[in-house]
Amino acid sequence: MKAPKLKGRQRIEWEKVLNPEQFRILRERGTEPAFTGRYLDEKERGVYICAGCKEAGEETQLFRSGSKYDSGTGWPSFSRAIRGALETRIEEDGRTEVSCGNCDGHLGHVFDDGPAPTHKRFCINSRAIYLKGEDGTIMPGKQLSEQDITRRSRESLYKGLSRMFDF
Repeated sequence: MKAPKLKGRQRIEWEKVLNPEQFRILRERGTEPAFTGRYLDEKERGVYICAGCKEAGEETQLFRSGSKYDSGTGWPSFSRAIRGALETRIEEDGRTEVSCGNCDGHLGHVFDDGPAPTHKRFCINSRAIYLKGEDGTIMPGKQLSEQDITRRSRESLYKGLSRMFDF
């Protein structure tokens, strides 16, 4: 991986290239609501790249589409990152934050409850990434309807409760 070029950019520079939601997530370490991300159900092949880097005129590859899986959590999940692409830090609440190694943009969090062999679950905000298809084009993903978001949220809640209370 090339040396980071975008770290240390000033807030005003990021505000010029990111839309308000991207800025909130990538620069202010926000989180998009569960089940709302455009890449949640994405099945196209390609590579996921950092949205912050892309908007600033660079490309940092983060995840290959083959490592994406449905974790049921409401965010696009990946079992493996591209080597050297990410940085992590432990937050005050004990979670491990994942950020882009090139621009330091907040992407999401990583947990140790993913599938074998890595046992990693990288939960990533859709607004922090773009999918670059095999033909080189950026894939728009799919925006879920309010009805789909509500249904999927209820299904996830039921699954969680059934695991906790064994029903």
